[in-house]
Amino acid sequence: MACGQEAVSVADSLYADVSDTIQIDKVFIIGYKKTKEHIISRELSVHDGQVLTRAALAEMLQADKRKLINTSLFLEVDISTVDLSEDRVDVIIRVSERWYFFQSPSSTWPIGILPNGG
Repeated sequence: MACGQEAVSVADSLYADVSDTIQIDKVFIIGYKKTKEHIISRELSVHDGQVLTRAALAEMLQADKRKLINTSLFLEVDISTVDLSEDRVDVIIRVSERWYFFQSPSSTWPIGILPNGG
């Protein structure tokens, strides 16, 4: 982040004045390794260049956090904003993925139980 810019929580930064409109400059998604970015993005209501009130943005980000958690793909979801100017912000979405283990078929399966009929 550039000098003078600091990340603040959604609630702290967005409820100052509900009549203010604000533009989302960029949405950054951080912390995913296995999950494809489009899987995360499709759960989000916010996007680059969007203009809305601070109150509407706060509500959308809270709803987006719930949607991401409800996918059960993530242990934690943290959403914050970085004020770029009085009317522009970046949105930072940090996720912590769950670890999944899937058992795959092996050659030790009994004959007749293999998917291809063994």
